This record gives sequence, structure tokens and C-alpha cells, in this order.
Amino acid sequence: TLDSAEGVKYFYPLVPLQREARLVPNDPLFADQWHLQNTGQTGGLPGADANVVNVWDTYLGNCVVIGVVDDGMDTVHPDLTNQFRSDLSWDFNFNDPDPAHDMLFDGHGTAVAGVAAAQGNNAQGVSGAAPGAELAALRLISLPSTDAQEAAALTYRYTVIPTVNTDVIDIYSNSWGPADAWDWLMGPGPLTMAAMNDAMNNGRGGLGSIYTW
Repeated sequence: TLDSAEGVKYFYPLVPLQREARLVPNDPLFADQWHLQNTGQTGGLPGADANVVNVWDTYLGNCVVIGVVDDGMDTVHPDLTNQFRSDLSWDFNFNDPDPAHDMLFDGHGTAVAGVAAAQGNNAQGVSGAAPGAELAALRLISLPSTDAQEAAALTYRYTVIPTVNTDVIDIYSNSWGPADAWDWLMGPGPLTMAAMNDAMNNGRGGLGSIYTW
């Protein structure tokens, strides 16, 4: 028999298997997003990317809310407006519920929000890494911020009581920090550190709020 034949390492029946195409967003600028799918389109190393495309058939980030702590967000941008959660957003610079900004001066938060969760496969713009996630805009860095403001922004709408995920912010995305000057490099203050420590231990019903920098 084959299982005792010399030189046979393994054998199996040749059964046809149906292979399925993977999701490739139809967004016109997706081909330029080398950080999501690097084909060497900008001269880089093919495959050197975030390696997220292969999971999009199963996971898109649905039911996850990402709080973008930044300089605001273009809340009516066609790639962001359907993801935007006005009920979970706040402007900590001007203390009001409108985190939109003047694109002539601020635009960093909009770009960060797009990288995180721009609506994918909608035939316009780009796709976010988690195109099914929702976005809370937490405007903080358009003006100088205090330790108290930073603590409030970095724990806004987190909860220690288990609820439906869409009622709270799960992840706080941060692409900012102090000026890189050697003589006064300052990290987070004591109020911010205490607030983050509390959220990391108790947020999301005890699972812990997630912070990215």
C-alpha cells in the first residue's frame, strides 16, 4: 500500500477546492495606499505593509469606535461622514460639541481619521485600515492644552460598565506629542497619567481602553 511504500512521504486525493476572491476595495485611490497593500507602487518593498487586506473578508472593524484625538475632523468629508459619531465627539479647545475645523489651518485629524477608518469600497477616495469602524472626533491640539484637558480627552466617553460597544469609545488614536525640543521635552502630566491608567484597567467593561500613539 502507499502508506508503506518506500519514498512516499504523503498522499491525498486531488479534490477540486473552490477558491474565493478576496475583498479589494473599489476606492480609486486605494492603489496608492502602499501602507495597506504594498505592491512596490512607490518603489518600496512589495509586502512591506500593515498586512490587513487579507482579513477584510472577515473583519472590518464593525462595532468598534475609534476616538481620534487630534486637531479636529472634516465631519462632512465623503469618506468620513458615514463613520462619524457626533454623539461621541467633543471639541476640548473651544468646549463645544462641534469638532469640525477650518481646513486652511487644521487638517491633520482628518488625515489620521482616514488612515484609521475611511469608508472603504464606496467608489471614492481611500479606504481606512478598519473601514467598518466608527469615528469620534476629539479636538484637542488646535490650541495649547492643559493636563486637565488632555486627561478629559483621553478618557472621553469610556465606561466601566459593560454596554453595547457602539455607546463608548474603544480605541484612542493619538498622532501628536510635545515639541521635540531637548530642553523642555514634556510627557503626559499626572492627571493624564492617572486618567489613562484608570481607563486602561477599567474601560470597556474591564477589558481596558486601548491607546495608540
